[in-house]
Amino acid sequence: MTRINFSEKEIQEHIWKYKDDFYEIIGEFELPPLYQFNHNEQSIEELTSDKILFNIIIERIRNIFEDLQSLRLFGNEVSLGNIGETKIRADFLGKAEGIPGIYIVELKKDGQTERQAFTELLAYANQINAKFPSHSRDDNVFILICPMYGKTIEDAFLQSLVFDKRKICILHPIFEDENEITSLKLKPHIPSLEDIIHFSSNAFKKRNFDVLVYSWNNEETHWNPKPEGQNIVDMNRVAGLAAQLMEEKGIHGFVYPQQQWPEFNNLLPNTNKLVLVGLNPYKIASDNYFRINNPELEHLEPPSLFEINDEINLTNILPGLGKHNDIHTDWNYFTDLGYNWVSNLHHIGQKAVEACTINRMGVKIHSEGVFGGSFDQYESSNIESVYVFQYDLRPTGVIRELYWEVTRHDYTHWSKYGSHPFYGDAFGWAIENTESYLLFETFLRIMFYGRDNEADIDDEDIQED
Repeated sequence: MTRINFSEKEIQEHIWKYKDDFYEIIGEFELPPLYQFNHNEQSIEELTSDKILFNIIIERIRNIFEDLQSLRLFGNEVSLGNIGETKIRADFLGKAEGIPGIYIVELKKDGQTERQAFTELLAYANQINAKFPSHSRDDNVFILICPMYGKTIEDAFLQSLVFDKRKICILHPIFEDENEITSLKLKPHIPSLEDIIHFSSNAFKKRNFDVLVYSWNNEETHWNPKPEGQNIVDMNRVAGLAAQLMEEKGIHGFVYPQQQWPEFNNLLPNTNKLVLVGLNPYKIASDNYFRINNPELEHLEPPSLFEINDEINLTNILPGLGKHNDIHTDWNYFTDLGYNWVSNLHHIGQKAVEACTINRMGVKIHSEGVFGGSFDQYESSNIESVYVFQYDLRPTGVIRELYWEVTRHDYTHWSKYGSHPFYGDAFGWAIENTESYLLFETFLRIMFYGRDNEADIDDEDIQED
């Protein structure tokens, strides 16, 4: 990256000259084309979670830049907070015509200051949210102008786009003449497919999904193990509430209700179950660390967080903790965080089940968590995942986005070609597909292994679901 010869103040003053037509200072750019999966009958076989995620990110960036065309800056060096408080200042504030939300623009010219940028942007947003109670996530739009000297900013950008779902873009300051400030153009940062493959391959593994099964006991007049009528409707309502709570807490995964086969009533008193599955961020961090520090072993599966135990601790993930290395040698807080994360799912399961089983008759419904572990461990348990009736499944967060996009492409393929290479048949309307446990299982195989390993699903399977 070429050294910038101007101060942040000089750059800021120059950008302010474009306050009424900000888009004019943005240099020409071309977004990469989206991956297409329906240009011929075979192209659907090329669909992978990496490419779908790439399309989602590029579309999100495209929408942000379409809105930028009407952006007008209405504040420069804006002091936030109340009179008498320590002042924090946003470089610019603005508003796009016809678009909800306040644009918060931060300028950083070097690597030392750009590492603070995301912290400052969030601090500005918190100050603004305090003035406008109930401000939603999309009511703050972030623009970071920086050279991006380090990988940290790029990773934070992808994290914000994919998992936090923030409306954010990064612009690189480019000077056509390094000694002439009027030659400044702001060039959008576009992540590559390689970046996204690296980002997603470390996250979307079965073992990185934690599972919590929350169960409650039989009650003859209402909660019973017969998979029929109102009972199924109510089981699905419990899962619907749990999905809302997972979305609220930013947990990326899925949830579904299930009931043991009636033959197991005497063996397993708690026959009603809620299965909650979520991405464990500490397991993902462990995989990221392993791949970054062992590039020669990239083709191998990294050891899991709990296999490495004492080899990696928080000082490896957060180097700033190195001055307290003795503390982290005595106790591994990293694996502790990894083990404890599943408690988030337990609390959601408990809250959803207890809220749905309150009754005016005073009947006490016993409930408890009965399984905690990784998704691959869960699938190997016949009692938990095979000898059961499974009902409507609800994905959350980025898993929901990926699933809906895969479903959209599949139905586009059916409507265009009249058949599908991986399915004998399908539900007539996509709404039924979005909650089908059977078809979601197929989606998981795509996400974990790609479509080369996907098994066919026939008409009979669809009917049985």
